[in-house]
Amino acid sequence: MKNWAFRFTLVALLIALPTTALAQAVFTETPTFDFSSDAATPTPLAFSLGTNTITGSVSTGSGDTRDYITFTIAPGQVLSALRLITYQQPGGVTGNRGFHALNSGATSFIPGAATEANFLGGDHVDPLPSGTDLLPELSNGDTAGVGFTVPLGPGTYSYVIQQTGPQVSEYSMQFVVTAPPPVPAAGHGVLAALVVLLAAAGTIVLRRTMTVRHA
Repeated sequence: MKNWAFRFTLVALLIALPTTALAQAVFTETPTFDFSSDAATPTPLAFSLGTNTITGSVSTGSGDTRDYITFTIAPGQVLSALRLITYQQPGGVTGNRGFHALNSGATSFIPGAATEANFLGGDHVDPLPSGTDLLPELSNGDTAGVGFTVPLGPGTYSYVIQQTGPQVSEYSMQFVVTAPPPVPAAGHGVLAALVVLLAAAGTIVLRRTMTVRHA
């Protein structure tokens, strides 16, 4: 009976510990919805804590050379990764390289030599293994931009992806927003200590029970 009481108490305490659910937000271009192609008016997206996926296509031949979005990283959160999920031509054919860039603010710029210093970072987009994190290369400023530190802190930013060739380039990117682990409140610290003490007590009770049975 003592062991069952211990297990019940331990489970109850573990359930009481705080947990954080991460969102899965998806933003996809459709025949009736297209990301903005105007640097002055990027499409505003409400990013959530977790994975935020954008999916679309760009091509000079289609008249949609660039896609612009703007998003905000809330206080206490960071942009910790920018994962490339797909970058290809329709039907899965590998496309020519593209370009993407990130800047501060709710408006953006047309990438080029005259605007390079306006971007925090810019880099080529190539067909790479799904899940590749593009944020480190985007941040170092060796292709374009002034560079920034990863993870990217709170603020409002704009992102552009472009394909200046005639082929249609389909892309899917995941913007991963995370939060540093919170400092445990006093109550949570006491609760965690109780869990540890109960676990130790349960081990002692179990050992004593086994000793008595073997005796």
